Amino acid sequence: AAGVHGLADARRLLGQGLDLVPDDATLVRFDLLMARESLLDRIGDRAAQHEDLAALDALEPFVAGVDPVRRVRLLLTHCRWAFHHTEYTAQQAAAIRAIDIARESGLDDLEAEGRLWLGKGLTWAGQHHAAREALESALAVARERGLRRVMTESLRYLAIVASNISEFARAKELLAEAIA
Repeated sequence: AAGVHGLADARRLLGQGLDLVPDDATLVRFDLLMARESLLDRIGDRAAQHEDLAALDALEPFVAGVDPVRRVRLLLTHCRWAFHHTEYTAQQAAAIRAIDIARESGLDDLEAEGRLWLGKGLTWAGQHHAAREALESALAVARERGLRRVMTESLRYLAIVASNISEFARAKELLAEAIA
């Protein structure tokens, strides 16, 4: 339903799933909450989204020892939340933790996404050199692994950094590459 923009139906169905899942099915509950939190972000229901983040945080200790992918995805979700609420210090801390766990677990794709989020936060915090470093690192892995979304977003943010430091010709090149 969410894939075809049936957001109200998707929300209802995820809620029904959460009502039906047994209490001891922690990973299923976690996955349903992650899906609903993402949907709530799209809808813009910040209060309900915040509640789902709190519920996910309560499940994190059960997930931490079992599945590093879910743990990193939760940290990246916190990156998104903090970024959209201009809490760049918290956003960067979550990104660094996500990067570390992803690297230790051999999750290159998620490490690249963590570096992208780190770069985005550093860009808006005005830390251009560090942002460029994080974004170039994300871009290198994205190119190697064919991660088109991470590649495009890294290029876009590298263009923002270039523009912020008056490298306008470079910014234009980066944006052209992102568009391509």
